[in-house]
Formats: sequence, C-alpha cells, structure tokens
Amino acid sequence: MQSFVPVSADRSGITFHWVPASLSSIDICFDEQRVWSLDVRDIAGGTELPWPEALHPFLVGSSNLTIAPTGDPEALWSGEVAFTNDDARVAIVNDTGVGLSLNKWLRLAPNLTEMGQDVRDEIVRRAAVIVANLTDMGLRPFAVGGTLLGGVRDGSLLPHDDDADVAYLSRFTTPAEVAREGYQVGRRLEALGYTLMRHSATHMQLHFATDSGVDYYIDVFAAFFTDDGNINQPFHVRGPMQEADMLPFGTVTIGGTTFPAPRVPEVWLEINYDADWRTPIPGFAIETPEPTRRRFQNWFGSFNFGRHFWNGWYGSPDAYAPWEPGAEWITDPARSLQAPQLVELGAGGGSLTRRLASPTREVIATDYAREPLTHLKRLSKQANVRAAHVNLYRITSLAAPAENGVTGPFDLVAHHVFEQVTEHARPNMYRLARMALNSGGTAVGTFFTRHAADLAPDNPTTWHLTPEQLRAEAAAFGLEARVQPLAVPAQPLATATGATNRADSAGSGFSEAARSAAVERRPFGVTFTLAPPHASPSTQGATMSSPLSRLFRAVDPRFTRRKVRELNQQVQQLQSELDEYRGHSSKLAELLDLAENQLSPEARGSASSDQATD
Repeated sequence: MQSFVPVSADRSGITFHWVPASLSSIDICFDEQRVWSLDVRDIAGGTELPWPEALHPFLVGSSNLTIAPTGDPEALWSGEVAFTNDDARVAIVNDTGVGLSLNKWLRLAPNLTEMGQDVRDEIVRRAAVIVANLTDMGLRPFAVGGTLLGGVRDGSLLPHDDDADVAYLSRFTTPAEVAREGYQVGRRLEALGYTLMRHSATHMQLHFATDSGVDYYIDVFAAFFTDDGNINQPFHVRGPMQEADMLPFGTVTIGGTTFPAPRVPEVWLEINYDADWRTPIPGFAIETPEPTRRRFQNWFGSFNFGRHFWNGWYGSPDAYAPWEPGAEWITDPARSLQAPQLVELGAGGGSLTRRLASPTREVIATDYAREPLTHLKRLSKQANVRAAHVNLYRITSLAAPAENGVTGPFDLVAHHVFEQVTEHARPNMYRLARMALNSGGTAVGTFFTRHAADLAPDNPTTWHLTPEQLRAEAAAFGLEARVQPLAVPAQPLATATGATNRADSAGSGFSEAARSAAVERRPFGVTFTLAPPHASPSTQGATMSSPLSRLFRAVDPRFTRRKVRELNQQVQQLQSELDEYRGHSSKLAELLDLAENQLSPEARGSASSDQATD
C-alpha cells in the first residue's frame, strides 16, 4: 500500500515514491503546524530528503505528520511518527512559544502567518514608513521580492514569508558608486534610529521587536541598471530589463497600503523567480547563477557569511570547544606576546581572552556575531578586556586597532580563525598581522590542517587550511609564515560539568572524543614575520581536469594534454583577474566611504554605528 502514495515520511526524512506531474509544491505539517514547504518540480521518484539540520534539536518525541499539496486540504500522506522514545509532542517553537518554520535558507524563523495579523499589519506600516524615509533622502524606493510578488498576486504579504522587501533604484551605474551610496544610505537610516545589520554594501536588514515578543526585519536593497541593459539587485537579481519597464513607477497595494512598484512588475518577477512566478510555491529555492554570485560578491562584498552559524553555536548551552589544542602554545612565554595591547581576532566566547588578559595587558577581543559579542562584553566587565565588533569580511576591519585606542606596539592573535573563514576574509587578517609587526608587536595563530570527519560546507568548525596554502597566501602580503605542528594534551583536561561550553568555561577542557578528533586534525601554530623586501610570492599552476582533457582530445586529437593544461590555466587566470578587478571596485567604495565618514569634520563628532552592526 505504501508504494502507491506519492510521498511518505519517517524519523529519517521524506521519501518521494513518485511525483505527479501536476505537483509543484508541498507543505509538511507537524501536528497541523506547517513547518516546511518544498518546491518539488525537479524532484524525481525515489528521492530521499533527510530532515534539515535546523530541525534536529526539535525532533524530540512524536508528531502527526501531514504532507499535502500547497493550498490543498487533501493530504498526500499522513501518519504518526516517533522521532525519539520521549513521551512528548514535537514542538517547533521559539522561546516565546511562537511557531517556527523553515525559510528559503533552511533556517527556522516565525513566518508571517504565525506572527499574527497585528504583526503583519505592523510590517506593512513599517515598510511604508521606510519607503517614505528613502524618498525623503532623494532616492527612488519600490517594493521587491516576496513583497512585490504577494502584492501582485493577491494584494497581501506572502503568508509563508518572514519579512518585507524594499529596494531603491540608484541613479548610479558603476558598482563603486552604487556601493558608496549604499554605505551612506545605511548611516542615514541609523541616524533615524533604525537597528541595521549590513549583509553587503547594497543589502541591509532593519530589525524590529514587537510588544508581543515577535521579532521581524525588513530588507533594504540597492537596484541599478548597467550599460549592458541589465537590471541588478544584489544579492540575486540580474537580467535584461528595459528602463521603460521600470520607470515611471506604477503601484501595488499590499494590505490596503499603496507602494511604488516597477511599471511592468511581470518583467522583474520573472527575472527574480522564473516563468512560473504566478504559481504559489512557498518552498521556492533561490538559486543564483554562479557568474551573478561572483559578480555581486566581488562588487559589493558578503559581510554576513557564517554569522547565523556562530550565533547559534554560542547560543547553545552544550557547545564544546574543539580548538583547545594551541591555546597553551599561544600563551607560552616563547611566543613573546609582550606588547601592552593585544588584538584577538575571532575571540568567540572569550576562552582564550581570559588567559591573555592581565593587569598590564589589555586585550581587544573582537568578533562579528551577536552572541559571542554578548559574552565578550560581559567579560570586559571582569578583566582588562575591551569587546569590539570587527567584521573580517570588510576592509574597514583594518581600522580596528585605531578605533579601539591602540597607539603603540600591539600583538595579534588568531586562534583557529584562519581555517574558519573564507578566502574573502583572510587577506584582512594578513594585513592586520602586518600592521602588528610594523608596530613592533608579534603576530601568531593556530589552525587545523585536516578537515573534520563530518566536514560540512556550512559548519566552519569542520574546515581546515594546509600549511602550504597559508604560507602562499601570507607571502602575497609580504609575510613569512613559520608553521609547526602542535601537541595535543595526552589526557583531556577536567571540567566542572564534564563538557566544555565555549562561551563560559574559559576553554579549560574538552572531552576524550574531542581530544581524539583534534589529534586526527593535526593542529599547527604559525608565527608571522615580515618578509625580506626582495622576496616574492610563489605561484602554483592550475591543475588539469582529466575529463576535460579527454573531451577536448575526443573532439580534436590535436588538443594535447599540454595544450589542454594551458587553456585551463588561461581560463582560471582570466577568471581570477576578473574577480580581482571587480573586488577592487568594492575595496575602493569602502575606502572612499571610510575616508569620508572618518575624516570629515561633520562625521568626527558623531561616530557612525554602521560598523557596529554590520
């Protein structure tokens, strides 16, 4: 009987036995609460989908699962599922009891239906105020994203969405000017009292809290035309659009409130979604084409990478410290950390900070996520510690020493940070290391050289960096990196609770399992020195893909292995140069903004909080 139903579920996940051609979207409900919606247009029979990681902590006890087509009360399948032996019902709610559902990023958040009508009305009112604020700045705001889609479809916010989306159409067409304008807009919004989190130069989130305890946000994006005839709205929208399809703006009504909208919204909606945008698909997954992703990331940066992960990590009372190896090496007197001030990158919950701080040494403990900064601010009241927000994905992170009172020699420490950020953040770490060395201080760090057994792209604690890669990267910034393997304690250090909470235990121990994992991951320490002036970074040739080689030779035997290697290297070199060129645009915008914001007499008297919330 089971094989005749299209889809079923158990404690492991969802199984698609076959998928009717008419089925485009399904809702998965736990005890009648919609928790997950899936776009099933590209899912084939025989597909098994495990429950997303974000749900795992909530899958305790049992629940009656229902799987039904979106908007259709008739279930495709339903049944009682026991996830654990606990005598409890699965409750996927936040601390205030508001129901949570998976959004398009597979993160749990209250959706607009769960928030209630009062909150939905408030979001519409707030979005209208933001549109008015942007208009007062001389900008051209309009509704975008799910907000525009919901307005065009049925005149309301999408019930499965969790925010509102507003953009402004910039009059600039060059990325550097669009980015610089984005920074200015952010500061002006903050001056109006908004709490702002910056995802990039052109993407801001304004956060709000209601009296009922429900938090929500409204996205503000920059949109602009380029000379190639495309409309651009980072982080996702890029496609051909005539200016006459955008201007003069038309209108769309949402919850009884009128908003500006593209003159021909259908064109914009097809670029953002696809030709089926009229069909309700709550689980629609945004897949940004790789060329568009690279273009926007290099033009405007990506300042929010990993922030949600670290907020969750430090917010967990059971989080352990897999990076104990290396802490004793850093605090060993042989490291010569003798400067009166020390900048610690990625200080987290302060486990190493406590050991580094002393009456004669101030530690400037930096991080970029909300939860660790909360712990660091608490620690700053107990020790010679100054908590500081520093986002290594922004070039403005180089201002951290000056902004936090460093006036002379300072040391720099990066304990298991190099391998837990991407190549977009490490250049700023090397620059800060060079600044520390030029000041007369010392720069050291630790990193794992092998990935964890459970390597996951969205879990930075499982990543690694090879010594060869770190040396090559550092050399490009005029640094020599002396690396050495580190010993892991023979016995796990005792803790009061039997587990090490990264935020609160000062990193004083870790379990036997964590110790064994650390041994397998081969921790290394690195000490940086300034390279001799004549030193030049080494280059590594691109590797050749044998399938590509066989393909070329099958088409034309004259394509030798050497020729394929040369072509592959040329393509990779051109791609790298293009990314670098675009990245210069982003850096130029930040430098222009930093100079204007920090050096103009008007700005000096009232420091912007933009960097404190980005």
